[in-house]
Amino acid sequence: METSEQDQPRDSGEWLRLLLMLLFAFVFFNVLSAVFVVVLVAQFVFRLATGNVNGRLARFAAQLTRYGTQILRYITYTTDTRPFPFVDWPIDEPDSV
Repeated sequence: METSEQDQPRDSGEWLRLLLMLLFAFVFFNVLSAVFVVVLVAQFVFRLATGNVNGRLARFAAQLTRYGTQILRYITYTTDTRPFPFVDWPIDEPDSV
């Protein structure tokens, strides 16, 4: 007896990816956005108080931006590379900030 494609078990890798995509979407839309708000408020207050931006905070914001990009690229199937913590935390380029 032949089996059709419908009788074949579903690829468990796609179910795992769906689970990871949902998790990373939650991280992006809830956790990361909240951290961005804290960073922007802190940077604004620092700028008001000192007249300058905080370099460490700016570098951290650049890293968060890269991390958000990693998440968006993964959940939109632009890449198969899983974001942090499956790869190293994104670092900023020395001349980017």
